Amino acid sequence: MILVCCLLIWPGAGSAQTLRIATLHAELGRKGPGVLLRDLERDPQVAAQRQLIDAIDPDILLLTKVDVDAGGQTLAALQARFGFDHGYSEMPNSAVFAGDMRMGFGPFAGAGGMVLLSRHPIDPARTRSYSAVLWKDVPGAVVPLKQDGTSFFPAAVQQSLRLATGGLWVIESAGLHLVVFRNTTPAFDGPEDRNGLRQRDQLRLISQVLDKLQAPFVAVGNTNLDPDSGDGHRAAMRDFLSRPDLQDPVPRSPMGGVKTAFWDKPGPMRVSYVLPSRDLTVTGAGVVWPASGPLRDSAEQASRHRLVWVDITR
Repeated sequence: MILVCCLLIWPGAGSAQTLRIATLHAELGRKGPGVLLRDLERDPQVAAQRQLIDAIDPDILLLTKVDVDAGGQTLAALQARFGFDHGYSEMPNSAVFAGDMRMGFGPFAGAGGMVLLSRHPIDPARTRSYSAVLWKDVPGAVVPLKQDGTSFFPAAVQQSLRLATGGLWVIESAGLHLVVFRNTTPAFDGPEDRNGLRQRDQLRLISQVLDKLQAPFVAVGNTNLDPDSGDGHRAAMRDFLSRPDLQDPVPRSPMGGVKTAFWDKPGPMRVSYVLPSRDLTVTGAGVVWPASGPLRDSAEQASRHRLVWVDITR
């Protein structure tokens, strides 16, 4: 894969202002709390991710599906391991209960979270989290029903069930609003379509957050939804990509084209996105899935997903 070479200067008076923003669905989930942190320096999957990150050299990197802890130890360790001065994370909704059910996939608190890494300062006081928004409170939300038309969720669950699973934050860094997210899978449910509907409403909430923001901003994360194939409400993904305030650079790779993940079933899919606002100029974009060379081995060992990057200037 041919990488776009650029001078990374942000900000700088009288000079080009260029940023490389990337995301990787890292699949750094382990069997128990603290296991990832314990093994971080010797984990071959993390070592492969380090090779990718060093090669692509992003200014801002969102890692999704990462086990985190409330004290921020895993965040600090990943910053050091991957060479970033600044970072942000918070506990996801995994293992948080609504009534008698978990609000998100994950066997323990902190499983499957997100980590944002940046070479530019992050002000935690200006960070906004929408991870605690209740599903029932999102305008236009469609909560799943049983076949008899009654609510699929018991009243105690519906009154406290948060919409986000992995999380939804707005973070300011490098003069941008970064809208970062990790949505649920649309699969592993029944005819009530609770995961598919939840995923669609997670996209709805992201859109409502974007409606309130002033540009420039970048929406970055894993929607778990391909606009053209696989399970889920694909039209919702197409509608999101066609928002007039967003631009889709359609990053590509030699091996997968626009696809960003590979499974034996359902096959390659596009599920990770970096979507800048219209006022930003895109100067390059790609998916790290080379047909040959050392990065191909690193990409395959790093995750079933592929790192997606976009270069922007303003």
